[in-house]
Amino acid sequence: MRYSEQELYRMACSAATEATMQGRLLYKGIQQGKLRTVRELQGQAFREREIRLQGNFLFYYRPAEDRRTPEPLGALLLERYTVQREMDAEKGFLFSIAFQEDRERKHFFLAPTAQACDQWVLAIRNASYEQLKATWIMLRNKVKRLRDMQQSTETQQQQFLQQQQLPAPTRPPATRLTLARPPPPRPPPPQLTALQPRRNAPPPPANTTAPATTSTPQEPAEGLLIDIS
Repeated sequence: MRYSEQELYRMACSAATEATMQGRLLYKGIQQGKLRTVRELQGQAFREREIRLQGNFLFYYRPAEDRRTPEPLGALLLERYTVQREMDAEKGFLFSIAFQEDRERKHFFLAPTAQACDQWVLAIRNASYEQLKATWIMLRNKVKRLRDMQQSTETQQQQFLQQQQLPAPTRPPATRLTLARPPPPRPPPPQLTALQPRRNAPPPPANTTAPATTSTPQEPAEGLLIDIS
């Protein structure tokens, strides 16, 4: 894929706000046939540059001393490349970028600290479109495996329920509550009044007629002699 100078310049200007990572590094691009040892590269061969990583492009700028924005100088398209840390460096924390079509041409970057060097190497390594595509494929396969496992688990659960012949849980019918009317109030019991004698009542009339007397034969007294002649 080819880009025009205007497109690269526009991308370089937008990298100020859309950069994945940015900072000042010492940079040196070594041309073919002019390779030097690491010890020789740690001197005056390096230039201080403003480095910004946006997508799969690595832009480098001339530092803005008196200007508001740094001046874009170039860009590296991060495809089919290798980035690694130069562990044999005696001083400084150095890493390099080499492309597959021309491995003899390397771009060296010198970071201020070991942590910054490792961060730049990791960010540049993950910036490739091929790396992003490989990561996307890996995540897609992982999601597919998880879905297959979930579907297999659900199938096993259904088979187990069918073997056990467990009825599906049913919802009990809703019961309708009716409120009964309260009974009517009972009438109060009647009050019982005690019967009292009348104070001025006349006395009952006296019986003036003597009761009839009836004579009954008397039995003779024992030992009494009665003459009947």
